[in-house]
Amino acid sequence: ILAAVVACHVAVVCSGRIPGILTRGDDGGYIALGQALSHGSYRELWRADAPVHSQYPPGYPALLALWAAVAGPSQTARMVLSVLISVATLLVLHSAIRRRLGATIALASVIVLAINPFIVRYSGDVASEIPYTFLSVVCLYGLIRWEDERGHRGGTSAWLVIAIAAMLGAALTRTVGIALIAAVVLWLLLERRWRIAAIVSLAAAATFGVW
Repeated sequence: ILAAVVACHVAVVCSGRIPGILTRGDDGGYIALGQALSHGSYRELWRADAPVHSQYPPGYPALLALWAAVAGPSQTARMVLSVLISVATLLVLHSAIRRRLGATIALASVIVLAINPFIVRYSGDVASEIPYTFLSVVCLYGLIRWEDERGHRGGTSAWLVIAIAAMLGAALTRTVGIALIAAVVLWLLLERRWRIAAIVSLAAAATFGVW
């Protein structure tokens, strides 16, 4: 059933995908910034004075640049990237919900999200919303797995590292990710994980804080 839901999601996204670069959004800017990063800078190439860009963090343009190096710079390749990330988001979220609320609620949640108009729209566009959502979900899933593992063995694990890396990646993809950083640090403090909370805060200051 899950495979069928994901297949339907892909079909809906592809049927309603954005056909090209439009003037209504930020897609052209993201693509240009990705091209700038591939040449070792982060400048607004569409302006005559080419100033250093300061509005959007470099996470998503960097992803576009890496993907272009692998799959090419076409609009179809960019759409494939968005669809793959969207599918991965649904699968990771399904696993996270299933671990806490059971298979039935997890499947029902994925069905609702698979046809959500906003998710469908952004999954077929050059936009940072879906990568940000994916990284946020991975952060949540990593914390869930770490909490389960901690109950058995204690200490830290690779899942905590994955959660922190995803948290930082999310913040460097969309600046609203600062709320995710605050939530993770607050949760660690409530769990009395003082040392880990301090490490996460320092890591966030050295990455997102520098940006």
